Amino acid sequence: MKHIIEILKTVINNIFKSYYYLKYFGLKAFLKKIKIKLFFRYYKIFLNIKPEQEYKLWISKNEPNQRKLNLQRNFRFNYKPKITILLSIFENNQNYLIETINSIIEQTYQEWELIIINNFEIDKTFFGNYIQNNKKLKFFENGNSKDLINLISGEYIIFLESKDKLAPFALFEIVKVLNNNSDYEFIYSDEDHIDDNNNRFEPYFKPDFSPDTLRSYNYISKSIVIKKGLLLKVGDFDINFNGTELYNLILKLTEITNKIYHIPKMLFHIRNINSNDNSYDNEKVKMYIKQHLLRLGLKGNVEDGLYKGTYKVKYDLKDNFKVSIIILNKDLKEDLQICIESIIKKTTYKNYEIIIIENGSTTKEIYNYYEYLRKNYNNIFIYKWLNEFNFSTVNNFAVEKANGDVYLFLNNDTEVITPDWLQEMLQFVQREDVGIVGAKLYYQDNTIQHAGVIIGIGGAAGHSHKNYNKDSLGYHYRLVVTQNLSAVTGACMMIRKNVFKKIAGFDENFKMAFGDVDICLKAIKNGYKIVWTPYAELYHYESKTRGIDNTPRKIKQRMIEMKNFKDKWKEFFINGDPFYNPNLNLIFEDFSINIF
Repeated sequence: MKHIIEILKTVINNIFKSYYYLKYFGLKAFLKKIKIKLFFRYYKIFLNIKPEQEYKLWISKNEPNQRKLNLQRNFRFNYKPKITILLSIFENNQNYLIETINSIIEQTYQEWELIIINNFEIDKTFFGNYIQNNKKLKFFENGNSKDLINLISGEYIIFLESKDKLAPFALFEIVKVLNNNSDYEFIYSDEDHIDDNNNRFEPYFKPDFSPDTLRSYNYISKSIVIKKGLLLKVGDFDINFNGTELYNLILKLTEITNKIYHIPKMLFHIRNINSNDNSYDNEKVKMYIKQHLLRLGLKGNVEDGLYKGTYKVKYDLKDNFKVSIIILNKDLKEDLQICIESIIKKTTYKNYEIIIIENGSTTKEIYNYYEYLRKNYNNIFIYKWLNEFNFSTVNNFAVEKANGDVYLFLNNDTEVITPDWLQEMLQFVQREDVGIVGAKLYYQDNTIQHAGVIIGIGGAAGHSHKNYNKDSLGYHYRLVVTQNLSAVTGACMMIRKNVFKKIAGFDENFKMAFGDVDICLKAIKNGYKIVWTPYAELYHYESKTRGIDNTPRKIKQRMIEMKNFKDKWKEFFINGDPFYNPNLNLIFEDFSINIF
């Protein structure tokens, strides 16, 4: 009987959600949502479609066929820059080399030159036919970076290894971007892997430029295009361009330009010879990242990350910042007690205060617990909010009572796991370029509750990797590396006092939902970065204070706020979340491919 009641409740809730979605977003948007949900359910659940099949479907839908490639060959750009391809030969596999060179010759855009860096000293007679039939080939064999630069006649430079390939439309797409904006100095694209039979797999749909992500691992990888003038500014560099040295070069280049563009297309195919990438010297990489920090005036150490090939930056704390931990509460004595005791018993950082905002509790036990806290702790303060609950308004009220340099908004249904969680968050929030920092949150069953917020998922905003296993690496390691995102949850959100004031705090039009995401987007609009760290971990038992959206009134209010949120950030929705990728779907939180 209980099971039947739950089903009926779900059906009724869905009816109300459908009604209010129709009311506030219109029939066209409603039908599109139904169509997408049915499509995904049919393909992903009933047909049990595999990732490799999904990717093949994406390729057929998104990449040019032969007719379109021919149109590209006949297209005439206004701006026709020459592109120099630096081809490094690190192994004596002539089959790979032939495929790589052919992928260059077959480009639909033909203003290029190829400079072969013959590290492996392959006999030049091998290149005889290519040299005879193509005047665009040059050789570089003994010299330094200055000699190599002098040999380059192109305006832009691509680095390619002799086992990898360019998509036939790669140069065309690059030049198309440069015709829209010729100021770009550093361009990178998405990439996938190929095997010996040229089967394509493991697509990597990357985020837009993310400096904290780049310091965690080389997510940009090899798929880069550099303006020659920018490379000249770097000065001397290692001409071998292996994984370690290329990573170092990317760090240097992105330090000296903000004219960076990400092309969300598969332009590079990386040969997957084996699963163990030995092209990175971990100790060297850590040294290069530390040098990168010093050049930027940032002090800290670099350690191995949570997984091989990832790195953890530990910034030196500049000050003993006072942290005001702000917790809203109504009843739920047991949950609040777990939260408070976990802070007191586990937290190694001691300069904090706890501000509890009491909001209409009715039970005797919670007031007894408040009295206990008042008597036993001189850094815990309790204030009453007497008006109607409004998430944004109450948090703004709480800030007025806080004495800290830094505010940490924390749900009452959380529990600290990591003893140094405050230091892990403070090290980022102290940086002048960072506005807000978020943490990694788990459900009680050790699955992911929050690993950052993606704008657009679920119609407005959804949690990255929700319900993934606690120990999962996530999509291309995104569950185990510090990274930049567009938003983090207000269940555990840290912000500097001066940033909070500058962006005018929480928007009080968002009473129940989206207030936390909105304040993050306001921070971005004001030039700040949002950082999410996997090294600050907590349990989050999810929305008990507000309750789930299970009544017509709550469902209606959520839909109103969703509409207001989408209207306010319309441009953000049009352009898409820069730290996601337009080729990933907005239905599920699992980073699966968008095959529409």
